[in-house]
Amino acid sequence: MRIAAFTDTFYPKIDGIVTSILGTIRQCRHNDIHWSVFAPDYKKLDNTISLPNTTIHRYFSVSLHTYKDVKISLPNLWKILSDVRSFKPDVIHIHTPGTLGLMGILAGKMLDIPILGTYHTIVAEQAMYLLPYLKKTEGATNTIPTLTFSTFRKGSGTIAKASLWRFSCWMYNRCDAVIASTKSIQSELVKHGLKKDIHVLSVGIDAEHFKKKGRYEGGQARFLYVGRLGYEKNIHILIEAFCLVADKLPASTLTIIGEGPAERDLKTLARKKNGRSRVHFLKAMPREHLQETYAKYDIFVTASTMETLGLTILEAMSSGLPVIGADSYAIPDIVRNGQNGFLVKSSDIDEFSQQMLTLGNDWHLRERLGRQAILTAEKHDVKKIAKQLSVIYHQLLRVNTHDEQKLK
Repeated sequence: MRIAAFTDTFYPKIDGIVTSILGTIRQCRHNDIHWSVFAPDYKKLDNTISLPNTTIHRYFSVSLHTYKDVKISLPNLWKILSDVRSFKPDVIHIHTPGTLGLMGILAGKMLDIPILGTYHTIVAEQAMYLLPYLKKTEGATNTIPTLTFSTFRKGSGTIAKASLWRFSCWMYNRCDAVIASTKSIQSELVKHGLKKDIHVLSVGIDAEHFKKKGRYEGGQARFLYVGRLGYEKNIHILIEAFCLVADKLPASTLTIIGEGPAERDLKTLARKKNGRSRVHFLKAMPREHLQETYAKYDIFVTASTMETLGLTILEAMSSGLPVIGADSYAIPDIVRNGQNGFLVKSSDIDEFSQQMLTLGNDWHLRERLGRQAILTAEKHDVKKIAKQLSVIYHQLLRVNTHDEQKLK
């Protein structure tokens, strides 16, 4: 079987979508699947990556002014069609509602190839990155507008969100089938107008390669966040909540691993809250390093309100960390209150700080929830997910073949 994967984000950028695609390709190497990935060209970075049974096509792209890591591809449709014809895919799989995702849909329609779409990202929650009326940073000399926490919240209004939901559903309604990572995301898609068949399928993690936490002990409580440092991730809530309880947990620390447009503001906030010595920032690291890193910490925290699954949440769980997470979108599908972590109202700093204090003071509770977290993560093992995805590919191919035979 031959699969053409269209994505507006790919290696060398590392995020949940990229990790999911790479993991699936590597796990499907035994399933006689050949891949062709259609992705942006990151000209200033090393695009080189070796993947089994895979060719990669790169297309010219430009950076988004408000988020330099985000690439807007400007591909030539006729070049795309030529590359697709040469590969002769059985299924086109789109992963993003961007320009390359749109090109994948056009290619599928024009060449009569079945299209599968995976809904990885709630684009509507990132509306502010796409809006032009951003507040200019005080004292800045350039003319490019930049974000602050206040302008992000101000700009993420209902009109912008509704427009992006409509566009996303319009695009995914052009697919023959759609994958949602959890039932809650399936419900959101239906609520906003998606009419296609929706398969609920996790993105999957390589659970067996994450080092498990060996000992749970009292004393120091080490809180951890891993992910993109974007304004939509609400990391400032974690910093403020931690600083509220830092005096009551004198040996505790909060470590934030990642990079992104909010990094500078987050570091400034940590200094203002007198948390500089105990709020640590580390650069994003390769997955193989993260597999060893999670187990060095005690509690994973996230205030993000836009997760379609939360890959780093599952990775932390796989290492045995209980999770304190926002009660929003897909997080309640994997974080069970009082079983493998705690759910908190997304913007409630006091409630976040209270749960930090509860877990920070009780290592026996951390151990009980952490052991359950490992069991939760095992249900999302990428080996199982890859097999289920292969079944969906074959179903699409059979339906398309049957339709062609009826036309004859």
